Amino acid sequence: MPEQKPVNKKYLGLKYGEILIKLKKITPEELDSILIAQKNTKTTLGEFLLQRNLITEDEQLRFLSLSIFSKASWSTLFCSVTVSISVSAVSM
Repeated sequence: MPEQKPVNKKYLGLKYGEILIKLKKITPEELDSILIAQKNTKTTLGEFLLQRNLITEDEQLRFLSLSIFSKASWSTLFCSVTVSISVSAVSM
């Protein structure tokens, strides 16, 4: 199987908040303020933004998918899932 490239290279290695800035959803200053407020809530950044109606559920899923899939190629993810399922099946 040919190696697949990351979904979008411009998001490679970026954290959730950095992706929001790159997509112009928030400014760097807004992110700093949000992170300070969010830190005391013990929720994830996405949940915090969603609870305060700063993003929609659809946006949250989109930003999470960019964050997750910018760090791994589809083939890497597929191989991890396949290995995990195979190990589970052998363990039973």
